[in-house]
Amino acid sequence: MIAVAVTGFKKSGKTSLMGLVAEALEGRGKTVAILKYSYHAVERNNTDTFWLMRPGRTVAGASPEETAVFWSRPLSFRELVSMLRADVLLVEGGTNLRKLPRILCLRDGTEEEMEALAPGFKHNAGYILASVGSAPARADMPHFAEATPEASDVLASLILEKGLKLPEPGQQGLSNPAGGGSLPPNKQETAGFFLLQADGEEMVLPAPLEHVLQSTVRTLLGTVRELGPGKEVLIRLKL
Repeated sequence: MIAVAVTGFKKSGKTSLMGLVAEALEGRGKTVAILKYSYHAVERNNTDTFWLMRPGRTVAGASPEETAVFWSRPLSFRELVSMLRADVLLVEGGTNLRKLPRILCLRDGTEEEMEALAPGFKHNAGYILASVGSAPARADMPHFAEATPEASDVLASLILEKGLKLPEPGQQGLSNPAGGGSLPPNKQETAGFFLLQADGEEMVLPAPLEHVLQSTVRTLLGTVRELGPGKEVLIRLKL
């Protein structure tokens, strides 16, 4: 699954753009999943499902047309991805997913706005795929004045070419939200478990970089006699 984020301030056109991009991708035969991040509680109708929810309780609903599951606790990006099946994942918001390539919906194109929507962009501008809206802050970044079907078709190509390839569920020891723990690991999953966080936020790295980092850390720690197979190691450092 390929993932990108669409970030922008409120009323910047994120949802409209994502709808057009999703249609462009689906027009190419791709399946699309959408993950929406919000600073507020997920909106729900005043239904029986709403009244049954309690902190720590999982409530699921099923009908002939759809299925919905509500967890009364936050889930990490890794946990959410483990439940999604699609060719492309479009993430609305998710500013703190720092390594996720993104399309910016800009208002004024200032450096302050860019930094708020793409933290660290000055040091890693390559993870910004394009911008939509006001004049871009960078001349070397593809830019579209407004969200149109034509612009969305170009953005769909950029997503398929430069989006972040996520590991298949199970390859990274993904946790199982329904059970509150981890999926039963096999040897391959245990060997591949690797989690990197920055200031408490999970970071998704490009597969080649994650492989190099994981291999290096494992090789170095393998020389420590006390760290035998199956041990879970936590390393904290400040850059």
